[in-house]
Amino acid sequence: MDVRTELQLAAIAEIKQMMPVWVPGLPRRDKDRADIELLTAALTGRNPFAGSGATAQDHRHAD
Repeated sequence: MDVRTELQLAAIAEIKQMMPVWVPGLPRRDKDRADIELLTAALTGRNPFAGSGATAQDHRHAD
Protein backbone atom coordinates (compact mmCIF):
# COMPACT_ATOMS: atom_id res chain seq x y z
CA MET A 1 0.00 0.00 0.00
CA ASP A 2 1.45 3.35 -0.94
CA VAL A 3 1.73 6.26 1.47
CA ARG A 4 -1.05 8.24 -0.20
CA THR A 5 -3.54 5.38 0.11
CA GLU A 6 -2.49 4.78 3.70
CA LEU A 7 -3.08 8.43 4.60
CA GLN A 8 -6.48 8.41 2.88
CA LEU A 9 -7.59 5.31 4.78
CA ALA A 10 -6.37 6.77 8.07
CA ALA A 11 -8.24 10.01 7.41
CA ILE A 12 -11.48 8.19 6.57
CA ALA A 13 -11.19 6.08 9.74
CA GLU A 14 -10.60 9.15 11.90
CA ILE A 15 -13.51 11.05 10.37
CA LYS A 16 -15.87 8.11 10.94
CA GLN A 17 -14.61 7.75 14.51
CA MET A 18 -14.82 11.44 15.38
CA MET A 19 -18.11 12.48 13.71
CA PRO A 20 -20.25 11.70 16.80
CA VAL A 21 -17.83 13.81 18.88
CA TRP A 22 -17.81 16.69 16.41
CA VAL A 23 -21.58 16.56 15.87
CA PRO A 24 -23.24 15.91 19.24
CA GLY A 25 -26.41 13.93 18.88
CA LEU A 26 -25.19 12.09 15.80
CA PRO A 27 -25.51 8.39 16.58
CA ARG A 28 -22.63 6.04 15.92
CA ARG A 29 -23.87 3.67 13.26
CA ASP A 30 -23.07 -0.04 13.11
CA LYS A 31 -21.87 0.55 9.53
CA ASP A 32 -19.35 3.11 10.78
CA ARG A 33 -18.08 0.72 13.46
CA ALA A 34 -17.61 -1.98 10.83
CA ASP A 35 -15.91 0.46 8.45
CA ILE A 36 -13.52 1.64 11.19
CA GLU A 37 -12.62 -1.98 11.95
CA LEU A 38 -11.98 -2.74 8.27
CA LEU A 39 -9.94 0.42 7.72
CA THR A 40 -7.86 -0.21 10.83
CA ALA A 41 -7.27 -3.79 9.72
CA ALA A 42 -6.14 -2.63 6.29
CA LEU A 43 -3.75 -0.13 7.85
CA THR A 44 -2.25 -2.66 10.26
CA GLY A 45 -2.04 -5.44 7.67
CA ARG A 46 -4.26 -7.90 9.52
CA ASN A 47 -7.17 -9.77 8.01
CA PRO A 48 -10.38 -9.01 9.93
CA PHE A 49 -12.05 -12.02 8.30
CA ALA A 50 -9.41 -14.58 9.28
CA GLY A 51 -10.94 -17.52 11.04
CA SER A 52 -14.52 -16.62 10.15
CA GLY A 53 -14.48 -18.51 6.86
CA ALA A 54 -15.89 -15.40 5.20
CA THR A 55 -14.27 -13.44 2.41
CA ALA A 56 -14.04 -9.69 1.97
CA GLN A 57 -16.86 -9.89 -0.59
CA ASP A 58 -19.16 -11.44 2.04
CA HIS A 59 -18.75 -8.34 4.20
CA ARG A 60 -19.22 -5.61 1.63
CA HIS A 61 -22.13 -3.29 2.18
CA ALA A 62 -24.16 -1.07 -0.08
CA ASP A 63 -23.87 2.66 0.49
